[in-house]
This record gives sequence, C-alpha cells and structure tokens, in this order.
Amino acid sequence: MSNNLETQLSEYAKSPAYPFHMPGHKRIMNPMEPSSVTTVLAGAAEDSADSSATDPLENHFPENDESSSAKDPASGIYALDITEIDGFDNLHDPQEILKTEMDRAANLWGARKTWFSVNGSTCAILVAISAAVPKGGRIHIERGCHMSVYHAAYLRELSLSYIDPNSEEAQAVSEIPDGTDAVVITSPSYEGAVRDIQLWANAAHEKGALLIVDEAHGAHLGFHPYFPESAVRLGADLVAQSTHKTLPAMTQTALLHAASDRIDTRKVDFFFDIYETSSPSYVLMASITAAVHLLENQRQKLFDDYVKRLVKVRSRLSSLTHFSLDGGSMPEAFGEDQKRFDPGKLVIRVKYPGKCHLYKGREVYPDGSWLYELLRLEYHLQMEMRAPDYVLAMTSIADTDEGFDRLACAMEKIDRALTLTGDEGTRAEGAVGAGSSAGSAKKMQCRKAPETNEGIKKELALPRCSLPMFKACEVKSELVPLRQAAGRIAADFVILYPPDAPLIVPGEEFNMDLIQAILSYRERGFQIIGVDDNRVLCVIT
Repeated sequence: MSNNLETQLSEYAKSPAYPFHMPGHKRIMNPMEPSSVTTVLAGAAEDSADSSATDPLENHFPENDESSSAKDPASGIYALDITEIDGFDNLHDPQEILKTEMDRAANLWGARKTWFSVNGSTCAILVAISAAVPKGGRIHIERGCHMSVYHAAYLRELSLSYIDPNSEEAQAVSEIPDGTDAVVITSPSYEGAVRDIQLWANAAHEKGALLIVDEAHGAHLGFHPYFPESAVRLGADLVAQSTHKTLPAMTQTALLHAASDRIDTRKVDFFFDIYETSSPSYVLMASITAAVHLLENQRQKLFDDYVKRLVKVRSRLSSLTHFSLDGGSMPEAFGEDQKRFDPGKLVIRVKYPGKCHLYKGREVYPDGSWLYELLRLEYHLQMEMRAPDYVLAMTSIADTDEGFDRLACAMEKIDRALTLTGDEGTRAEGAVGAGSSAGSAKKMQCRKAPETNEGIKKELALPRCSLPMFKACEVKSELVPLRQAAGRIAADFVILYPPDAPLIVPGEEFNMDLIQAILSYRERGFQIIGVDDNRVLCVIT
C-alpha cells in the first residue's frame, strides 16, 4: 500500500473491493450528482440480467476494474468547498438557506426541530446530553453505549447508572432510578437490535426524565413498512442519527432531532456552539441536504428496490448449512413482533465457532475473524466488522443486486467447502485459526469462541466502582501490567472496537474475569483500545 493517503484512497476506489460497510452511499450513489442516482435506480434489471448469465464472483478482480463500484463519486468536490460567504447563511445562526434545509429535514422525519452536525453523531450526542442534563446530574445508560455518552458524562461530571442487559425490557424500564435526569438508549444497536421506544419513553417520562436515543444506525428507519419506525415518531425527546451510516451522505454527517417539546432548544443551540466546529464544511452539509432531497423525491422507488434485494439475499443467506443469519429470511411481509430488528443488518454467524472443520481439505477452526478475512482476501468483500462468532455486512439503498449476489455466492461457496468434524483441542500445525488469514499457519490452543461481543459483556459482572468516572480521569495514574491489574482502579477506558464500547470505565476496579476477557479478545485479533504494550492506566492510591 502507498504511504500517501490520497493515493491509497484512490487505489482502493479503483479496486474490486465491494463495500459492505458504511458510508451508506457505497461509493456509487452521490445525491449531489443526479446521474449517479439514476444509474443505481436503473441498475437492478441490468444487474439481474448479467448475474443470470455468469458467476458474479468470476469477473470482479481485474487489475483496473472500471465497474460502477470503482467510480469516484466525489469528482469536483473542491469546487463546493466554501466558507460562510454572502448568500450561504451561518450554521451557528441559521436564518436563510441552512434554516430552510434543516426545517426540510425536520419535516421529513417529523421532528419539532432538526440540527445539522458535521462532527457526526458523536457531536450530536454530546450536545443532546449536555442540553438535557444539568451539570452534576444523573443519566441511566446502556453499558455498551457509544463512547460519546461517556465523554459527555465526563465533561458534565454526571453520575452513571446502567440498564441491566440481562433484564427483559418490561423489567428494565421499571429499574430506572429515581432522580434520573435522562435515559440514554441505543436503537438500533450495531447488530440491528431495536428497542421498544414507546415503552422506554413512557417509563422515562413517568420518572421525570428525558429519553435520548442514539439512532446513529437508524436514519433509514420509518421510510418503508419493512423497517421499524424511527424513534423520532415514537415518543423520544432527542434523537441522534448518522446520515452517513445507512443513507447516502458523506462520512461525518449527522442530524439531531428534537422530537418533543420537553427540551429547551435554546440549550441545544448553546451546546452546538460549544461542540461543533466554527468552520462547518459546506460540502458535508450539502451531502446531508442532497440525501434529504433524494428521500423527499424518490424514497418510494429506492426503498422498494432495497427491500426486494434484502428479501432475496436474506433468503439465500438463511439457507446456509454452517452459518446462520440473524433474523432469518424475513420475507417482505412479517409480523409486528419482528419489528425489534433492522433487516438491513446482515449478521452472519458461524454456527459452531471454535470447532474443527475441513475447508478445501485443510483443518480450520472457523470464527468471526476467519470468515471476515476469507471474505476480504479471497472474495474482495469488505465487511463492516467482525466479532468472535460473526461478521456484519451493513447495507443501504445504494447497494446493488450485483453486490448482494457476490456476497451470497461467496457465502454459498464457503458453505459448500466446509465440513464439520466436531473435533476440539490443540490445533495442528498448518490449521487456520481465529484471527488468521486463509493461508496462515498457527499453533494455538483451540477454545470455543464466546457467542458475541455483547455476550461476553453480559456474562461479566459489572466491575466494582470505587470513584466517580470524572474524578478517576483527573487523579494521578500509572501504567500497570494488565495481568497484575486486579484490584487496581482504572484511570482510563479499555474499549472493544468495534463497536467502540467500554469493557471498563475509569473509576472501576479490574478483576481477573475482566482481565481474562481482554486477553481473550486480543488473542483473537480484536482491537482493544486502552491497553498499551500489555499495560493499563491505573489510579495511584
């Protein structure tokens, strides 16, 4: 790879890699260039005709691929890069075109008021919590929430309490502590789980608290009956959405919606002035508005085609022998009880992670890392993320029949090539293991993979909290070998990425179960942030 970012990005854009990851425009749909949208809208029949005649995996790996997925959608982008000149309004005091565009977005989603964020949903969540909760207040949150929630708690010196991940929702809502200023939930989750927003909204409001929903992965919700409804229309007070994750807007773009009259919008304005850059990118704002205009004018056609593609690919992926698909086939018409899941998330799980299989005559121990690397290296399919026993493909209205067909064909070929032997124990030299690419050899002890990233966190008891988080971040600290950290108070986060969720929060004590979980994740090749050369930052007591 090049050591020049522009060159490396250009090389990737020209490669045959298909992006089953964000951003949602998939490098082919640029709403600022109507011709690219027309091409995607017209491409379904053409893709289907081509795929019926040839193997979709055979002709996508030339040296200089000129297919639609390799085209650069950002041509001429520098011509749009301006500052707050006459006639273009000011994001920090919108009175003209930007106010018009944000009002248009609010109308589209059904919000009381909508703000643009060019610092992503991270900024929107920082603003939402800061505006909704007084300094020194209390928030009730999901343990696996995005780090921006914890950062807001640090900046505002907030007390934290946690939603029990093992409780059913009906029970969990009854456990909101008295004195809570805001409840913060994530819906959909990274893997597509959707909360009962109305249930949480009613429970929060009965306690005198506001409901803030991190809907970063759900900007597309509510635009077709195949998908769950958006939290904006279900009783939440503030909702953050990333327009770049599941809609065709550029990376770093997001919206914050005030969905009720319980929030003082002047406070939201005040905190946007603090957290958002004073030099907002007009290119990014234009990509938000272009996506909004696209939904206003063509959402029926775009989502109808998207749903047909999802139904087809989900049917194929749910028929595999050695893998399962979260949510199953999910036909176009399904019951209300299935609306607790976003069908746009393709979570492909290894049925027997850590057990011996034969793959093309070789012993392998499939898990999420193995499948992720196999799809990336052999089939040029870049997944969004891997976990101990699954890979996640993120999809959007910009995905094509050709892209879905490539994924389904790849998984079918892998599935046919696998045979479960069921053996466990020491892997032989030459066996392909967790975190290994398809051709590597490792000798390592075979262990059954944990069920999911969330699964490990659910099995682990919450570490004992000895200091408020904001205090633990400020006191003197030192680096301690991870294996010797039991009983020590964390002075920094240790984070599993993705999905960017903490395994331990500053002020909590390390214990041996947690240390073993961190070591297990690292052995499997997952990225752990906050471990420096096998050392962690601890409070000096």
